[in-house]
Amino acid sequence: MAKYRAGSVLAFFRGLVCLLPLLSLLFTACRSCDGVFIPYCMSICPNPIYAAYGKSSGWVSAWTPLHLLVWQLALAFFTMLLVAASVPVQAQNRPVIEDNALIEAARAGDIETINIALLSGHNINQYGNAGKTALHVAAEWGHARALRHLLDQGARIDRRARDRQTALTYAVTRGHAEVALVLLQAGANPDRAGRNHDMPLVLAARTNQPRIVAALVKAGADVLITDNTGRTPRQWAEERQLGQVLHALDQRAQK
Repeated sequence: MAKYRAGSVLAFFRGLVCLLPLLSLLFTACRSCDGVFIPYCMSICPNPIYAAYGKSSGWVSAWTPLHLLVWQLALAFFTMLLVAASVPVQAQNRPVIEDNALIEAARAGDIETINIALLSGHNINQYGNAGKTALHVAAEWGHARALRHLLDQGARIDRRARDRQTALTYAVTRGHAEVALVLLQAGANPDRAGRNHDMPLVLAARTNQPRIVAALVKAGADVLITDNTGRTPRQWAEERQLGQVLHALDQRAQK
């Protein structure tokens, strides 16, 4: 839905940009009509030159050439701003400063390049420039196949990044359900807290991710665990009226 809303906003801006030249012609025509059809915004424009010649005593409906020039320049500037706003910004798929070959391969989900990096001597559990291992990066970017391959090659599944996140909390934070399932099936600790004491189950419940909630419950996550606000997963789900999350939590109680 967010994608469609963004597309609608961009379409609106592009349409507005197309209308601006027509508006410019309209105001120019209004100027030449000498007050026959002048918009209200022009009728309240002060015109001291006309007042000096006795054609008006203050506020008049006609513009001088100087007023028109200022209007055209302002319109051109506003048009450039709208054009800039209407250009879609592509999501940044790599950092400004690139990391080592293994981290970059994990970010791209490129298994072949991961193998090349490992053969060239990179340690699979080494931290990159951002304090994350290749497993953290693959989890953060949602590359389930690459993540599974890294686990097969000996990546430490529950190791924390320097920001205290784990591969599982990265996956839950980004909403990568398939990655979370791979990690849990491989034995990731479902109750290992991330940054700010964010528990995977609480985080998944709070952000309305019933598939991940169900997987965590199946893996044995503590349904009574709390986050740094003191709320349990159920309390978050009830507070936000998340029916599917409540249903996923209830599966544990029915067993």
